[in-house]
Amino acid sequence: MTLRCAVTVRDGQVEVDFSGSSPESPYGVNVVLNYTAGYATFAVRSITAPEVPNNDGSMAPIRVTAPEGCILNARRPPHGGSVCGRCGF
Repeated sequence: MTLRCAVTVRDGQVEVDFSGSSPESPYGVNVVLNYTAGYATFAVRSITAPEVPNNDGSMAPIRVTAPEGCILNARRPPHGGSVCGRCGF
C-alpha cells in the first residue's frame, strides 16, 4: 500500500495532493475523501497555526485532493468497514 502526498504552498494557499496513492483495496482500509481531507487539514493546521480556532475561515486556504478510486477517495460502495458505513454509503 502506497500513501503518496505532495504539499504545495503558494499565494497563501496550501494544497495537499494524494495523487499516486494506491488504488482502492478489497479490504477494509479504504476511506472516503471527507476523512482524508479532515485528517490532512488537521495536520496542516497543527503545524502552521495551532493557536487559531478551527472555523471555516481558518480552513479555507487548505485544499485536499485525491484521485477518485484511490485508497484515500473510495468510490461507492467502498470496502472501508464500519467507518465508511456511517458515512452514508
